[in-house]
Amino acid sequence: VFEKLSLGGYGKPEVFAQKLAAMHQCTSSSGKFGWKMNNTIGATFQPNVETDTWSEFWDKYRLGHMLTLAKREGATFPNGMEDALREKVKLILNAHECVPSLVHGDLWSGNQAYTKEGDPVIFDPAVYYGDREVDIAMTYLFGSNSASFYSTYNTCWPLSPGHELRKTVYNLYHILNHYVLFGGGYLTQAQVMMNTILRAPL
Repeated sequence: VFEKLSLGGYGKPEVFAQKLAAMHQCTSSSGKFGWKMNNTIGATFQPNVETDTWSEFWDKYRLGHMLTLAKREGATFPNGMEDALREKVKLILNAHECVPSLVHGDLWSGNQAYTKEGDPVIFDPAVYYGDREVDIAMTYLFGSNSASFYSTYNTCWPLSPGHELRKTVYNLYHILNHYVLFGGGYLTQAQVMMNTILRAPL
């Protein structure tokens, strides 16, 4: 049973940013990344095995998992690319300190709205405890939020150096998922993102 929301109003992006930052400050009591149960990202199965480190969680249960599903749908990658990508991503995330924050997990613009009273709301989550940057990254994937949203969020809780590269790392998961769900040109987009990650300096 879901709460009935009367959507269609207008609100302040600054308030949305403040509330999202407050949600992200809710962290896992166990200190682990993941969730108490598996769920879905769109219609795709999403495993959430609780894991001690963020890099291991992302490698096994996000990137590695989605690469496997993409290959089942016919995706092919140049020889050695998949292994090199996973190793590079682990290096990137090992160098990044983050806490297991409560994240929405699928925070594109279609899962954000304001009520008629002007309250910001988010819905249709793929929730887990992870790096809060996954939510910020996805707000850029299909369009983006307002400049005031990002500046306010960064005032509440500044993003760490390197977040632009991590944005590509995190959004690759969603583009691969779109290939799994819809096929088409998403594979080409994913391969461009993979090359960007592989060529990026550490």
